[in-house]
Amino acid sequence: MPKIDLHLHSTESDGIFSPEERVRQAKRRRLALVALTDHDTLSGLPRFLRLARAANLNVTTGVEISTDFRGVGLHILAYGIPHRDRSLLAFFRAQSADRERRAKKSVQLLQKIGFRITLTAIRKEAKGNIGKPHIAKAILADAANRRFLKQRFHFTGNWSELIGSLFDRPGKRVYIPRMKAKTVDVIRLVRRSGGFPVLAHPLHDFASVQKAAPAVRALARAGLQGLEAVSPWNGPRTQTKLIRLAKECGLLVTAGTDNHENTNPGINVPTDIYRELVKMLTLK
Repeated sequence: MPKIDLHLHSTESDGIFSPEERVRQAKRRRLALVALTDHDTLSGLPRFLRLARAANLNVTTGVEISTDFRGVGLHILAYGIPHRDRSLLAFFRAQSADRERRAKKSVQLLQKIGFRITLTAIRKEAKGNIGKPHIAKAILADAANRRFLKQRFHFTGNWSELIGSLFDRPGKRVYIPRMKAKTVDVIRLVRRSGGFPVLAHPLHDFASVQKAAPAVRALARAGLQGLEAVSPWNGPRTQTKLIRLAKECGLLVTAGTDNHENTNPGINVPTDIYRELVKMLTLK
């Protein structure tokens, strides 16, 4: 079966590899189709596309957009987008400004709690858009903070666990709501630009395929064009159910790993799914 990956992150958002390193990994892994999909930014795409084309990789443009659907945070993967589109660039500038606002507020709250943290320290961790991983890593980079966490909160975990402890949902000490565009509005924005909107990792946001199905059907009626149904996070039975749901709604089945730190991107997909993806998404 062909191996592809349509959900990769780089240092332009919260991944640890540069866009260039992502291309080299894709080449080494012989991926048949690949997309860079950083959070709320197109900044890595020119470098990624330039090197990918030189390496003769099958690629499409991509980005992952944070949205709100009836109070549930959903991520839309937008493929085939023109990465110099003015309306998209204006939208992502606003998203980046909101990330900066939340980072500054996080610093204030963390300092009040007793952490030794500055915006400068966070920016050292973030080569692109600031995200919660960069804040958590900046905290743990300081030995004084690690001691403070252990003494006050009995915490000795890693940066991912620290996000869960401090940031990730309402009620946590440093939770700050983000500015989220409505999912339907983002779908329309992507389609107006000529892009292809796909719902990312549905079971990150819903407890089961059954619970995700009403939202998927509603978004399909609103213009959604694909569903990320093939993923290493889904077991075989779940994947079968998601593929069935996608086909029921007339959605393209897509595949990706949501890879942030792994050096081996890629997932096997059935040949019929791969052919349809190449037909619909490959840049001409």
